[in-house]
Amino acid sequence: MPYTDKEKQDWKDKMVALARKVRDMSPAEREGVAAKCGTITAEGRTLSLYNTCFLWCQAGRALLKVGGFRQWQKAGRRVIEGERAVGY
Repeated sequence: MPYTDKEKQDWKDKMVALARKVRDMSPAEREGVAAKCGTITAEGRTLSLYNTCFLWCQAGRALLKVGGFRQWQKAGRRVIEGERAVGY
C-alpha cells in the first residue's frame, strides 16, 4: 500500500527530529544508550553509538538485531509480507 504525501512528510519530520535529539546527546548519554541496547546487524556487526541511539529513539525500545531486506535473506531469514521498518 503506497504512502500518502502527508505520511511521507510526517515520517521525514520525525526522522529529522530524532537525528537532532541524538546529535544533541552527550557522548556519555550515547554510551549509556548503546550499553543498554547492544544492537548488532543481521551480519553480526556492532552499530555505531550514533546509529544505536538513533534506532533506540526511533523504535522507543531496545533493538537487539537489525537488518535490511537483503541482509535478512543472506542470514536465511524471511521478511513477512506486510511487515514495516521500525520508523513506520
